[in-house]
Amino acid sequence: KSKSTTTVDIGEKTDIYIPRLNWTPNANDLVVMRLNRNQNNLDILYANPYTGDSRPLITEKNDKYIDQSFLDDFTFLDNGNFVITSERNGWSHLYLYDNQGFELAQLTDGEFDVTDFYGYDAINKVYYYQAAAESPLRREVYFISQDKKKQGKVSTLEGTNRVVFSTNFKYYINYYSSSKTPNFI
Repeated sequence: KSKSTTTVDIGEKTDIYIPRLNWTPNANDLVVMRLNRNQNNLDILYANPYTGDSRPLITEKNDKYIDQSFLDDFTFLDNGNFVITSERNGWSHLYLYDNQGFELAQLTDGEFDVTDFYGYDAINKVYYYQAAAESPLRREVYFISQDKKKQGKVSTLEGTNRVVFSTNFKYYINYYSSSKTPNFI
């Protein structure tokens, strides 16, 4: 609206990537993802869109590289908290943070990879995700509460399940396939 340009402070280093820019849900801050050249150290910054000043939110490190899915799975919830996918314990799992960057909970754990995050159902207070928990060759859909008292499996078919939820998480469409069954809904 003001037709002005503001330069955001992204730090002193110049040999970096900026793989994603997003707005916080309230649009008060710009979320800047700053990735080093080796792509194994990612800093997430909040930047003031009026002054350009930035402050670190979280840092994600990996011995090899930061998986591209991490960048896309960074999901803000309606309450300002956010969920990330991290491989910090050797497996891809979901972590919940408050809007200031403090870790509130590791939502999922175990010797399996979370392969997609679908969102948070505020009414039932559960997080929906896809995982390869039963076999690396299959994908199942699960839900879990922050305190882990409510958890379970949504999908019932053995194979690859991918769902699309309604906005209130009351309904979903399951896209399913297996080695013997082509993709169907």
